[in-house]
Amino acid sequence: MFKRMILFFVVAIFFTCFYLNAQDATNSTTNAILPYEFYVEVMRNSIPDLKINAAQVTNAENTLMSAKSIGDVDLTAQIGAVGGVESFGGVDGINANGVQAGLGLGSAIPYTGTRWNVALTHNSFFSGASANNISVFNPSVVVEVSQPLLRNFFGMLDRYPIKDAEYALSIANYQRRLNDISVMTTYQKLYYEWILYKKVVEYMVIIIEDAKTFQEQTRRRLVNGLVDNDTYQNAKRQTFLYEDSYNQYINTLEDIKENINYFIPLGNIEPDYNAWSSFLEVATNVRNIQRLPFSESVYGQIAHNEKIRAEYVLSAMKNNNLPNLELVGQVGISGTNDQGYFNSFGSLDNVDYFAGLKFSYPIGNRETKAQLENARNSLYAITAEYDRANKDYNVRMGSILNRFRSYEFLYTSKLEQIKAIESRMATQLIKVNQGRLELDDYIETRIELVQAQTEHLNLQYLIISTIFDYREILSIE
Repeated sequence: MFKRMILFFVVAIFFTCFYLNAQDATNSTTNAILPYEFYVEVMRNSIPDLKINAAQVTNAENTLMSAKSIGDVDLTAQIGAVGGVESFGGVDGINANGVQAGLGLGSAIPYTGTRWNVALTHNSFFSGASANNISVFNPSVVVEVSQPLLRNFFGMLDRYPIKDAEYALSIANYQRRLNDISVMTTYQKLYYEWILYKKVVEYMVIIIEDAKTFQEQTRRRLVNGLVDNDTYQNAKRQTFLYEDSYNQYINTLEDIKENINYFIPLGNIEPDYNAWSSFLEVATNVRNIQRLPFSESVYGQIAHNEKIRAEYVLSAMKNNNLPNLELVGQVGISGTNDQGYFNSFGSLDNVDYFAGLKFSYPIGNRETKAQLENARNSLYAITAEYDRANKDYNVRMGSILNRFRSYEFLYTSKLEQIKAIESRMATQLIKVNQGRLELDDYIETRIELVQAQTEHLNLQYLIISTIFDYREILSIE
């Protein structure tokens, strides 16, 4: 807890300094850079979803603590007025009033099923209106113990809520890990989407400039009667299409920034482009990424715990369906004394006891039978859910691996295409300078190059995104 407080204050100080620098950057021509590591740390400490996930684990911990309360010792105490017919001074049948005080302790031992109870009761009777006339004291101590032999044998049903809560807590911890990583993956991808769309917008500016140049060249050729009107209109329409795409990319970029801005005021802050190249270098150097078996994944651990939890519930409900047969014992000691309050405890010479068996069973027993059938159905459904989770995991894992291999191939192929276009442009530029090629052809090739670079950029993001998906399914932070 202390370490987390220190981390919180460090992040808070870092964020304050960063924000002040960003404010200065807003008033200058140089934009501040938001480091990826700092961005992730701020998100981890700010996103509400992570706090909700933590609260769910806390609830599971509290449920377990509540379940363990079956082993708590119950303390009871009472005091009050009591009346009856007593013997005073050898005279029987005298109405007397008095004070009764009682103290009791009782508990269950969850892992044996044993229940015990100790009760101490003391009656002080007196005749007349004054407390000084107290003359009879009746102390008693009763000890009761019971041990189930069939239903709840060795505390099977007493342990049930504890074991169930332990399974629930284990599942909650696994689920929190999955949920936290899923949420963080979304925001980690968001940072790279921010870079992606900023770069795409920059490429679109180049394409639009070239498209407008091409459109103007086509207009001049139309005026000179070198092309028909439909050729010019096609060039004009293409420019509008590029501008539409540009505006769509701008809108998406603003949406991304709006999402980030809720947690980190951006102003003129820019993402760190080095984070893109660094992650891409790692991603493109990944080879032979492995398919982790379902049973070893966090998804498999959740499904496994759900299954053994349902199996345990079924075994508990089977035990709950048995008759209630208990070995019971009770010992009571009591006495009567008129020699004073404290001296009365020396008169505990009357002993009563009982030892035997106690049996009970509801005729019909429909409630426990229904609970048993529900437990069977639940285990059946959870077993099917385990198989479905196994299938979904393996399909998703296979899809991630296939996408990664496909994007690797497309990445290399697109890179070769870009090199080919750049080589073609170099040749065309020579021809243009020699007057053997129209400038329009060169501009069209230049637009083609930027489009290929945009597609290549998108492939880079897909590789980065796929690596994040792979880390998410493996629950790697």
